Amino acid sequence: MSTVRFYPWKWQLASGLGLLAAGVAIAVIGSGHLLAMLAGISTALIGARLVSKAEVRQHGQGIERIALSGLTLPAGWTVEPNYRLKTGGDLDLLLSHLNGTRFAVEIKSQEGALLKRSSFGKSEELLRLNGKRFEKDPIEQVLNAASQVNAIPVIWFPNAKLASTFNLKCGVIVVQGDQHQLKHAIGSRRSWFRF
Repeated sequence: MSTVRFYPWKWQLASGLGLLAAGVAIAVIGSGHLLAMLAGISTALIGARLVSKAEVRQHGQGIERIALSGLTLPAGWTVEPNYRLKTGGDLDLLLSHLNGTRFAVEIKSQEGALLKRSSFGKSEELLRLNGKRFEKDPIEQVLNAASQVNAIPVIWFPNAKLASTFNLKCGVIVVQGDQHQLKHAIGSRRSWFRF
C-alpha cells in the first residue's frame, strides 16, 4: 500500500461544471421549446448539486490536511496519511506503534458528533450535532477500513468544540478534539509505553 494524495472530489467538480455548462447551453439554445428548457435546467441543477458536493468534500480534505500538518507522535510511532486501501479509496491516517498496535483513523470535518443509543443500548449511531444522520455512516466506513489494515478503528473530529473521547460497543473509538485528544485516546504518551 502507498501514501498517495487522493482527491475524490475532483471528478465531481469536473462533472458538475460540465453538466452545469451543458445545461445552461441547452436551456439557452432551446429557449423556444419548453421540453428543451426543462431538460437544460434539470441538467444544470444536477451539475450545481455535484459542484456543491465537491466543495464539501474539498473542505473536508482541507480540514484533514490541517489536522495532519501539526500531528507529531513520540518515537516508536509511524504516521501514514492517505493510506491507499486494497478495495479503493483511502484511509485518512494509519498510526502504527513498534509493539504492533495499529489505529485506522478516519478524520471528519464536522464540529463533533452525538451518540444515539437505542432503548436498552442494543444499537448505537453517530449523528451530526444537529441530530441528523451523516450522509455516509462513519462507523461503517472506519470499520471497513480498519478490517483491511488489521487496526483499531478511530473516528477523529479535530474541529470539535468540546473535547471528549468515547468507545462504541463495536470497537470504534470516537475522538472529539485536537491532536492532544487523539494522542490521549490512542495512548501515545511517552510514559504509557515502557518497553
